Amino acid sequence: MHHSDLTQLKPVYESLLVSYIEDVEKYARNATLTQVIRHTIKASFAEAGKRIVFQYFGNSNYGSREEGEALRTLEKAMLVYLVYPTLPISPDLKK
Repeated sequence: MHHSDLTQLKPVYESLLVSYIEDVEKYARNATLTQVIRHTIKASFAEAGKRIVFQYFGNSNYGSREEGEALRTLEKAMLVYLVYPTLPISPDLKK
């Protein structure tokens, strides 16, 4: 693949991201969750690979319950993959 081919991917990725954000209503059960999921999609890139907590994810004012539901919804849609800490023996499903 040539360097010029890689530069042509940016508009494709941006178009996909816009499509995901516009289609959130299909996955959200209400208007509030729609807004939380949209924020979560946008914030996920900066948080990828980091240990996170659901509350205030991506510098938001959203609580753990809302963000947890948003992240699990995006995981079901196969847009994110959540990895939970497993030590100690029982996983911590809030981190």
